[in-house]
Amino acid sequence: MTTPLKRQKERENKAMDADIARMRKGREGNALEKLAAHKRHMETILAAEHVDPDTGEVHTVERAKRAVTLVDIMHRDGLLSMELHRAAEKIRELYFAAQGSSAGVSSYGEYSQATEASQRLPASQRQLLASREYKLALEAVVGVRRKDGRVTEDEQLRELFIRAVIDDSKEVTQVAIGARSSYKNRVQQSAAGGTIIQECLQRLALHFQYRER
Repeated sequence: MTTPLKRQKERENKAMDADIARMRKGREGNALEKLAAHKRHMETILAAEHVDPDTGEVHTVERAKRAVTLVDIMHRDGLLSMELHRAAEKIRELYFAAQGSSAGVSSYGEYSQATEASQRLPASQRQLLASREYKLALEAVVGVRRKDGRVTEDEQLRELFIRAVIDDSKEVTQVAIGARSSYKNRVQQSAAGGTIIQECLQRLALHFQYRER
């Protein structure tokens, strides 16, 4: 290869390497942005103390954390009794049991359009029972009896309540739930949000026959 051709080849290789580096950087940047966008409620579940040998100052070293929901935070802060938190854990368990496990495909390359969750048949007896019990429990919390005797659901309250029990996103707060009320002040909305969750869980605890002490 002559010297001019060799130099041209080297320039092309450098340009290609630069393009690849930019592509990788762009992908990594997008990935980090996506990870940062979903912020979770976290609490420390394992910690250790470290004493500085020079100053004697005690530092807490966090070993492990876990994502928690709004009702978990309220229980930790003493806003929910053990019975109310137990009711939240029970309906959370029913929620995931009713979803069932994901079904695999027979072989790679096969694809079929998934149906809506409400149109799927329960995959097991356990899933069927959990689905029925979950529906009855949710009806006890957000059900509204109409004049004709039928029971309908408060859809907004259902969404807020389920998110408080299931979702670990930092967007789910007492203030966000209290926005359902007529209050405009954040402090008042926070108090209202906490009251809404407490009242929902009291109905749920009554449904599950959990007695508060």
